[in-house]
Parts: sequence; C-alpha cells; structure tokens
Amino acid sequence: MHRILRHVRSNAVAYVALFVALGGTGYAALRLPANSVGNRQIQNGAITPVKIDRHLITGSVRAWAEVSASGKVLAGEGSPKAVARTGPDSLGQYLVTWNTATFVRCAATAGIASPRFSSLTPGSAVAQIEAVPGVQVDVYNAQGLPAALAFWVALLC
Repeated sequence: MHRILRHVRSNAVAYVALFVALGGTGYAALRLPANSVGNRQIQNGAITPVKIDRHLITGSVRAWAEVSASGKVLAGEGSPKAVARTGPDSLGQYLVTWNTATFVRCAATAGIASPRFSSLTPGSAVAQIEAVPGVQVDVYNAQGLPAALAFWVALLC
C-alpha cells in the first residue's frame, strides 16, 4: 500500500493533466452535436493554400501541366495552355500559361516525361517564370542539346 501512495504522489501532476485532457474530450463529445464538424462542413476548395498560414507550410502546387513534344496539353490543373516557340533557335522552347492571375512568390519546376517502360530520363527541362503570366520551359535531350520532348511543369507557390 505504501508503494502505491508513493507512486500516486510522485505522479500527481501527470494524473491531473490526464484527467483534465480526458475531461475536455468527454465534454466536447457530449456537448457537440453529432457530425457538427466534418466533410459536410468543409466544402471542396474551401481550404486553399492562400488560407493556410505561410509559416506552417513551405509551399504547394498551384498549377501543373503535362505537355507533348508538339506543345499540346495532355493533362493539367488551372486551365493550362502551351505553345511551342517557333523559329530557327527555338527548338525545345515552350511557353506554358495558366489562368492564375499572378505568380508572386512562386517558383516553377519542370522535367522530362520519361516513357512508362523505362526508368531512365531521356533528358532534362528547365523552367523559368516569364514577365507575362507564364513559364518558359527549355527542353534538352540526353546529350544536352535542345530537343522537342514531352515534359511536365509545375507552379509552386
């Protein structure tokens, strides 16, 4: 009996904290109506990266696109449009735009869409935000020469 009393005395603060925490949870479980906060209350698109405290997250994908070698958008988010630049020195250059009004505090990244049967990357892609609301993507083959290859690009904000 003496050991039990010594244990309770030495852990009294921990037991008080445990009962306060359990009491608060029990109070919320008994007093809040059923399903008062859940998926029904949080509508699709209600919580956007803009509403989340910037100190809690480092960034999120605001828009993205998968583009074929000819400049056709295969898939994407944010209504992407892509144009393959034309001209003698514009092989492998694309301009990708989205309906996003501004790219403030954003970065762009891109990569080559490798074939599904291969894990090898057949080249590289470099993305750079342009003055117009768009991203300039330069695509290179495995030898480092400009090439028309399928690629993906993402806008991180």
